[in-house]
Amino acid sequence: MNIVLKNLKTFKRMTQETPCFTAALYVDGQCIGTLSNDGHGGANKFTGPWAWIDKLDAYLAAHNAPIEIEGMSLAFNLEMWAFDQAYTKMGM
Repeated sequence: MNIVLKNLKTFKRMTQETPCFTAALYVDGQCIGTLSNDGHGGANKFTGPWAWIDKLDAYLAAHNAPIEIEGMSLAFNLEMWAFDQAYTKMGM
């Protein structure tokens, strides 16, 4: 599965607790919706068929190591992947 954020626009000055960004979400070359975050610490907003979230979360968890945070092990998911993409583009 090839997961890509296209037209990723980041807003470093608006980033507070989470990265502020907007992007189109593509899977295997097909646009399935959009992802965005206002940068104030909340979860990403997804517009598109919600069935994709479970599929992408399962795929990313199976192909990435869990994230260790404060003694907890969290499965890598779409939220973490998108944050990583946005932070990388911002150079953070």
